[in-house]
Amino acid sequence: MVIKPLLKILNEDAYRYTGKNKTILHCYRYFPGYKYSFWLRCTQYFSRNKRSIGFIFSRILLSRYKYKFAIDIPYTTQIGSGLYIGHFSGIFISSDAVIGKNFNISQCVTIGSASRGEKNGTPVIGDSVYIAPGAKVFGAIVIESNVAIGANAVVSSDVSQNSVVVGIPASTISNNGSRGYCVNEV
Repeated sequence: MVIKPLLKILNEDAYRYTGKNKTILHCYRYFPGYKYSFWLRCTQYFSRNKRSIGFIFSRILLSRYKYKFAIDIPYTTQIGSGLYIGHFSGIFISSDAVIGKNFNISQCVTIGSASRGEKNGTPVIGDSVYIAPGAKVFGAIVIESNVAIGANAVVSSDVSQNSVVVGIPASTISNNGSRGYCVNEV
């Protein structure tokens, strides 16, 4: 089994933390968010063969860190390279969500589905999106690229590119986007 694609995505995730080509081991040791994303990526990679020892081992460790760090991101969730978990604890992402590259997520964030109404479904999130602590994003909505979502915002409608949204319900306050929040992009 060729593991070059796995090493590539692990290195891209690690680059988001330091901005340097530090080793995967360095980021694994010093950044708890990276430790979780490391096992998430391994589980996603080995899930092609659910009977392999790699899948079983990585799934056990992913489950361990799920409870240790209070992060619930199912391995079936589609997340592009460059995942950055700034502060861990209280993070939930639906298994049906689709997330682009260079995604920043903070503590106490929920990205979930709506089970009824016209927004029934899960969010699709573009590239270079920053979600601040406490934000809630739900429903069949599209958050385009280069968007910053403010602290404790509740997002239940589409967000256009390069927007900064805050409040309950979220509304656009500027068009500066995630510039300055999503650094060390891959």
